[in-house]
Amino acid sequence: MEKKNSSNTVQLLAVILILIVAMAFVGYWFVISPLQAEKKTKEEENYQLKVRKIELQNLATQENFFKDEIEKSRLALNTAMEKFSGGNTPEKSIMLVKKMEDDIKVEIPTITFSDPSVITSVHMPKIKENENGTYDIEYFDVSVTKETITYSYTCDYYQLKDLNDFINYNREVMNLDSITASYDTERGLISGVIVQNLYAAVGGDKKYEEPDIRDIRLGEHNIFSK
Repeated sequence: MEKKNSSNTVQLLAVILILIVAMAFVGYWFVISPLQAEKKTKEEENYQLKVRKIELQNLATQENFFKDEIEKSRLALNTAMEKFSGGNTPEKSIMLVKKMEDDIKVEIPTITFSDPSVITSVHMPKIKENENGTYDIEYFDVSVTKETITYSYTCDYYQLKDLNDFINYNREVMNLDSITASYDTERGLISGVIVQNLYAAVGGDKKYEEPDIRDIRLGEHNIFSK
């Protein structure tokens, strides 16, 4: 009888051991393992949050730097655009040539014009600072155009240098395309033909400025005479 009880005890212990192992397995599989996976996910999320926090701290530290760079870009853009006129017309070109005659005393008896042609079109940004210190950027299309004027001239050597400086240092963008010159030994004067390019930025905030033609005398053989 004792032997039978001992056998039953061993069997009971075996069953209990199996139940403990099964419970441990079930606990690991359905409780511990999901918790470990969730912990790993949280650790990854925490890491990403720390990285983002560092990025935001760096951005906050460099806020003044970015503002300075935006302001520099805005000023550079405005400076570049100020060098272009808002458009060129024959009337404006005539007044430009007249100013050459008046300021430099060069004789320009004839002038011809070409129609403006588009060199390129660009998508320009317009930066606007808001009251809260942020910036808005709007874009507008600007076409850069070129008009060519061709005129004959007569002047001395120093006047020709002054004419070249007038063109190179004019507040609006222009340049010499070509020039011919012949020297008159009797009068000591230089004569020839100049081809000059005039540039403009059409669109955006740039507006064409009508020239003042009140000093032009109508009905004259030479429109540049006084």
